[in-house]
Amino acid sequence: MKDSTFIKRVILKNYKSIAACDVQLQPLTFLVGRNGSGKSNFLDALRFVADALNYSLEHAIRDRGGINNVRRRSRGQGKAFDKCYREIVRLLEELQKANVSASE
Repeated sequence: MKDSTFIKRVILKNYKSIAACDVQLQPLTFLVGRNGSGKSNFLDALRFVADALNYSLEHAIRDRGGINNVRRRSRGQGKAFDKCYREIVRLLEELQKANVSASE
């Protein structure tokens, strides 16, 4: 049986409606909140990373309607998002390298 990977923590900043969150995950985690609180966007962030790893970052962004639909809209976030975007690219490259090494 193949070992499975388990994500233990998710940190999001400026993703869609989510300004910031830091969530510790357990083998069974429930997302509970009012309508519009960001539950769906939290799950989409996980799908975003999966799409970026399985296809490309450009595909993940394009699949969600472009960069303006992915980033959180608020004053002064342009420069912060540019920095965040570069960090996402760096982390995805590291994950892809680690994934290739693990499968060899």
